[in-house]
Amino acid sequence: MGGKLWEGVAGKLAERWLAQSVPALVFWLASFAAWIHSRGGWHATLRPAEDLEALPLLAQIVIVAALILGIGASALLVQRLTPAMTRLLEGHGPRWVNRVAQSPGRWGWWKPLGERTRRARERHGKLWLANRDGSLDANGKAELARLEAERLRYPDDPSKEMPTRLGNILRAVEERPRERYGLDTVALWPHLWLRLPSDARGDLAAARQDFDRAVGTMIWGFASLGLVGLTRWALLTAVLVPLVAYRFWVLPSAATYADLVGAAFDVYRGELYAATRWPQPEGPKNERAQGIALTAYLVRGVYDERVLFAERKG
Repeated sequence: MGGKLWEGVAGKLAERWLAQSVPALVFWLASFAAWIHSRGGWHATLRPAEDLEALPLLAQIVIVAALILGIGASALLVQRLTPAMTRLLEGHGPRWVNRVAQSPGRWGWWKPLGERTRRARERHGKLWLANRDGSLDANGKAELARLEAERLRYPDDPSKEMPTRLGNILRAVEERPRERYGLDTVALWPHLWLRLPSDARGDLAAARQDFDRAVGTMIWGFASLGLVGLTRWALLTAVLVPLVAYRFWVLPSAATYADLVGAAFDVYRGELYAATRWPQPEGPKNERAQGIALTAYLVRGVYDERVLFAERKG
């Protein structure tokens, strides 16, 4: 049984290493190709390859192992940089950048985005009223459906909008459970995670890994700036790869992850009350107040002495 266990563990580790190292391997192979191109082609760099073959077998193994470790280390470095890059893409820059961005006048560079969302909110309200009155045609209903989908990607409170689309997608899923259920999404996410069924956790983990890989691809794209000295094509790669990855991978994967997080609170929030023996809300009318009280108790230890733990079922 021990052999089977270690085979499974080794297989999982190999799968994770391969998934994390493939982008690094592609980057270093491209770097190697750029280096060969800068030296006049493969025929001009054949001598180092012959010298490598002339080395003892142990030396060749050490060199190959060092290359593998280097690829793995670079992949680990990008993995560690991914959270910081995510915050930057959300719009959480250095403090002085945020102050300048939020200052009045021409320096408020995300004001065009806020103006566009304001107009979209106004248009959505008009179409919603027309649809309720039954005076909306097919084109208007299609536009209303599109605006409804877009509205889910922005926080309900305009004052909490972020300067980027990614920031608004993630901010919206942070704010919605707090506004609807009184539950602090960020603070209570670890508590909810422990109560999710395995299939839901698997889907969420896969969605998060896909999102992190997308952000990591942008980092690798930016890293190709270091190859500009070898080939001018690296500059084009450093521009196109992050732009394409952001538009067609980062944003869709973030939306998928946000949908799953929101659905987890919609479907399983009752597990938080049951697991902590906190009294369940009697209905939608008092759920937000109960959620605020549960958040205060779990996060800060604040509670009303009149609150009694619910009896465990089963």
